Amino acid sequence: MSWDKPQPGLHHVGFVVPMMKGAIRRFTEAGGELVVGPTDDPGLGVTCALISMPEGLDLELVAPLEGAESPLTARLSRGGGLDHVCFWVEDLDAALHWATRLAEVLRNLSVEVRPFQS
Repeated sequence: MSWDKPQPGLHHVGFVVPMMKGAIRRFTEAGGELVVGPTDDPGLGVTCALISMPEGLDLELVAPLEGAESPLTARLSRGGGLDHVCFWVEDLDAALHWATRLAEVLRNLSVEVRPFQS
């Protein structure tokens, strides 16, 4: 495994929204293009969509899945909004090793989440 510093790239910025339909409308009316329509993840109780903004920034919208228990309930009770920043790296193992070595804070999900695979 390499000790070279991985060079991450910004993949998307995630926003928690109360209702997917209204959030999609808001960002598409602002010039965004819906790249991936609402995709349900029943295991997490959420639905996600990906919008590409004219400035080149991709936004992931994350809303509670109707009728499901959702981890977003607490986040929405605080107003929702900016939730996460997602980076891509060429070598995930090397990037995790680098971040751990620097004692960076890492979030490890107990389930694999991949609604927007390329």
